[in-house]
Amino acid sequence: MDLAVMRDLPNMTVIAPSDSAQCIKAIRATLEYPGPVCFRIARGAEPAVYTTQDYDYEVGKAITALDGTDLTIIATGSLVALSISAANGLAKEGISVRVIDMHTIKPLDKDAIVKAAKETGHIITTEDHLITGGLGSAVAETLADAGIGVPFRRLGIPGEDFPPLGDCYGLYAHFGYDPEGIKRAVRELLGK
Repeated sequence: MDLAVMRDLPNMTVIAPSDSAQCIKAIRATLEYPGPVCFRIARGAEPAVYTTQDYDYEVGKAITALDGTDLTIIATGSLVALSISAANGLAKEGISVRVIDMHTIKPLDKDAIVKAAKETGHIITTEDHLITGGLGSAVAETLADAGIGVPFRRLGIPGEDFPPLGDCYGLYAHFGYDPEGIKRAVRELLGK
């Protein structure tokens, strides 16, 4: 729910780094960034997403963490690593999945979303957040505003009830956005 609230605040920048090294890059990038900045930081001990830190980081510019042609997963925060894991597993099945690291929720890289939709024709969002008001909603709004209708699915916390308590990875599996759940959603969206 925090992303939904923060996205709605005027002049607010909202960043969810994918790993600890990217968090450092994001902090450095925002030292003189205009206006308030909200950082959504994961629970800790998440795996490193990038094997090298030799990549450009810019607020509001998504990073293609993995290239693919059949479907795009747009992920944020700790779900970038899980999405890459799922995509690597799907590659062994002959399914080519692009993973976009949408580290900045606001301002959103709308060009990256539109480009991915046009190039792969299928979009799934993954986030450790309610599926309403967060990354999935922002991507859906972008696609609707651009008049792009592609098969689309949001993975996250459904939001009908308060989520149960537990280990984060157990909860990811419970809600279907662990690597196995992501792979299942990709197969379903592609009709495989």
